[in-house]
Amino acid sequence: MQSEQIAGILALLETIGKGMEYLQSHEDAKTARAVLAGRRSAALQIEQALGDTLTKRISADALCDAEWLSAMYRIVEQLADPFEPANAFDREFLGFIQHIWNTSEDELLQQMKRTLNEWKKTPDRKGAYQGFVDYFARFPLWGTLHPERGDFDTLRRRAAVLKRHSYDFLWLCRRLDDYLSKRTLTAILSNWAVLDLAYPQTVCSATKFLRNSDSENEKK
Repeated sequence: MQSEQIAGILALLETIGKGMEYLQSHEDAKTARAVLAGRRSAALQIEQALGDTLTKRISADALCDAEWLSAMYRIVEQLADPFEPANAFDREFLGFIQHIWNTSEDELLQQMKRTLNEWKKTPDRKGAYQGFVDYFARFPLWGTLHPERGDFDTLRRRAAVLKRHSYDFLWLCRRLDDYLSKRTLTAILSNWAVLDLAYPQTVCSATKFLRNSDSENEKK
């Protein structure tokens, strides 16, 4: 994406942000129309650069004004300086994020529900199923989860966060300097997206190994 176009979009986003801030304390139909027109213009330019719709990429229609503006800044930053994977862990993370971009919130939710149902039906996974359900019954910090009632609110919220904040996660990954941190982030998000229990355990084992190694080195 050309630097002049990036600069133009950033200037437009700044103007939109000022308009949104003004509308928080004022009722002004003219400003509201200008903000709406600005959003449409910015979205169109960004979608052309992405080759994809913002609705498909991040469920943009579901975002509030502040979330939308923040997401646009993140996307423009990525367009201006595309993430170039430098190693296998970067490639793994980017592959995961691209999967999120190409999967709708409902599809993510259905995948989680299928996995949970498979746990319930598989003898050696029933413990994992019950432990998962009991945990959210005891700590409903992320919504509620009662599969027997058809209540999958926790999983729906997870799918929404993964989709709508995917560029925030990409931004974070790009600022992690070590492989273990990147693997930890990927493991957490993979657990959210597909209820992957194995990957987090692998990362935990690696972390324990490194801690034990550090302790041994300190003793020496």
